[in-house]
Amino acid sequence: MVLNDIQTKEKNLNLAWNQLAIEMNVLSSSDEIETFKHSIDLLEMVTIIGKINTMTKNLNSDSKIDTGIYFKAIESVFNETPFDESNLFEYYKQQKAYYSFVDNTMGLIDLDMVQIPYEIEFVLLGMSMTDYLALSPKDKEALNESYGQIYVEMQIGRMEIHDFITRAKKIVS
Repeated sequence: MVLNDIQTKEKNLNLAWNQLAIEMNVLSSSDEIETFKHSIDLLEMVTIIGKINTMTKNLNSDSKIDTGIYFKAIESVFNETPFDESNLFEYYKQQKAYYSFVDNTMGLIDLDMVQIPYEIEFVLLGMSMTDYLALSPKDKEALNESYGQIYVEMQIGRMEIHDFITRAKKIVS
């Protein structure tokens, strides 16, 4: 159940305007809760990209970031099925386009920076949410650090997407 403004005030919840309170009884395990939260993260990315695409269209630009891969990512995360090579390539290509847009417009427009949590990408690369949640905090930190280093290399153009995918799969396996 999503609470509207009146219900939120009636329940005396002090939520900021951009937060969402959801009451659900169907999610029973921590895996299911994490998966649901990650689907919201992906939908937030779709929303921001939609705003970017509207803006570029209004500026008569042919530039467009494809959101279709993010809907595929939601399905993949829910089913805990990794992306194949072509979907991984498309996902990181669209991520790179998003970050390029954000970098190029920083300071010119007020755009919320959305970061897809690494654990979503770990699932897309082949790690199950159960396996990720079973890691110790120290192991999660090490995994995030290793992945983050090569992710930055790919984003700034020091590594091709295909090479990044190969290395990332080795890190999460």
